[in-house]
Amino acid sequence: MRPPTSAFILLLICAVSATGCSQPYQAESLFGLGSAPAAQATAARKDSLEVRSIAIAPPCDCEQFTYRYADGRMRNDDYAGFIAPPAALLGTTLTQRLAAAGVFQTVIGPQTSMAADFSLVVSIDFLGVDFDAAGTGAGLLTGRAWLLDGEGRSGKPVFQWEHSASSALTANTPDAVAQALSAATDSWLDALAAALRSGAPSAP
Repeated sequence: MRPPTSAFILLLICAVSATGCSQPYQAESLFGLGSAPAAQATAARKDSLEVRSIAIAPPCDCEQFTYRYADGRMRNDDYAGFIAPPAALLGTTLTQRLAAAGVFQTVIGPQTSMAADFSLVVSIDFLGVDFDAAGTGAGLLTGRAWLLDGEGRSGKPVFQWEHSASSALTANTPDAVAQALSAATDSWLDALAAALRSGAPSAP
């Protein structure tokens, strides 16, 4: 019996590599951000608000989940993230929550061009999972908001606010990360609505 040729051995290696030795493809898990408001409150004031823009600092501005470790390292998740850019998701959720909160009579989203009495500009410094030195993680949203005079007036800031909101990570899974980020987002948005209700000036 002749020994196997080198060509036969090469074909055998290729066949094994294409079957038993291959790794299964890991599908990407995609999620929304925040939750829909439970009820619609009656507006206590008659003026209108335009949610003008949402800016999120990198690397948290991409569609993959962001993780920050105690030593300062940051990375994005290759297999879990948002269904759309987080700035767009946050803009939609913010518009819905402020409209339901009844802080303003009318709340206009970022994609419209209607004039309003006030404009809201939001800047997010961090949106992701933050790990402490012990490896305990929490969904964290840290950001600022400015209320500006609306179109046709000065356009100057008349109200400024800064806040951080977190929610403990219950497990190291994409579902748990999405839940923690949404809970932190909901808490941050509720705090913003409360701050606007108590501190924002009314249109003349």
